[in-house]
Amino acid sequence: MPSVRLEGVSDQSAYQRSGVDTRAGDLAVELMRSHVQATHSDSVLGGFGGFAGLFDASALKDFDRPVLATSTDGVGTKIEIARAMKRHDTIGQDLVAMVIDDIVVAGATPLFMTDYIACGAVDPERIATIVSGIARACEASGVALIGGETAEHPGVLDPDEYDVAAAATGVVEYAHILGPHRVTAGDVVVAVSSSGLHSNGYSLVRKILADKNLSLTDTVNGINQSLGDALLEPTLVYTPGMLAVLDAHRDVCPCREPHHRWWNRAESPAGNPRRFSAISVSGVVGGPPGLFLPLPRGGPRAR
Repeated sequence: MPSVRLEGVSDQSAYQRSGVDTRAGDLAVELMRSHVQATHSDSVLGGFGGFAGLFDASALKDFDRPVLATSTDGVGTKIEIARAMKRHDTIGQDLVAMVIDDIVVAGATPLFMTDYIACGAVDPERIATIVSGIARACEASGVALIGGETAEHPGVLDPDEYDVAAAATGVVEYAHILGPHRVTAGDVVVAVSSSGLHSNGYSLVRKILADKNLSLTDTVNGINQSLGDALLEPTLVYTPGMLAVLDAHRDVCPCREPHHRWWNRAESPAGNPRRFSAISVSGVVGGPPGLFLPLPRGGPRAR
């Protein structure tokens, strides 16, 4: 893009006058660098900070018919709780869980992720805190964070407003794709308890709090923390556990890649998972264990 020079005004100050602080963006990148690099293995090419994230896919040659699985998501209005509480260290894990858990539903192993943050103004420490949370969850799940973008949108978002999104890619052997086509009469349904509200239904949660005149700093019986802190409980990343379930019920042939867990999973005669399904149940009476906010009467209760 050609540069535009304003007479008597430096390029840096001209850009800042438009509402974009490139120096703040550079500082945010330096603050997050070590956390992002901790997710990288030898499969990540080109290091940190390139225009495109590069990932060595040569291990796919060990698959008979490799199928790529991809997913993209955000965390919705849970961000409003984080902003109100001035806590941004959990949103990153929420984002990772919402994206890669959709990939493992197909039986695929997530490989790498990219993230996107839009904000009204770059606060380097806040951006680095968000990305560090993303990186920690990626590292714990064996997923490389190979790229990202922080976009400053002055005049579109207020200075303290932001939103996050991410996309990830995984791989699965074609013969081992999970789905409803594998379900047959007599199969057993096994449920995994929810860790809480995850990142679903927060528009409803916020409306309930407003209707009940409840503050995020309020506490209620049965919860040893404020409502805000309880609602910011990060989404459990189910992917490592679900991959372990697949491993336990299939013969495993490890590929040479040490950091990312890529496998050709051979069919086993019985006990083989047919399908994973992420079922979102509203955080109202009758939902999964965690924080309940009943609509008809009374205040929030815990179970």
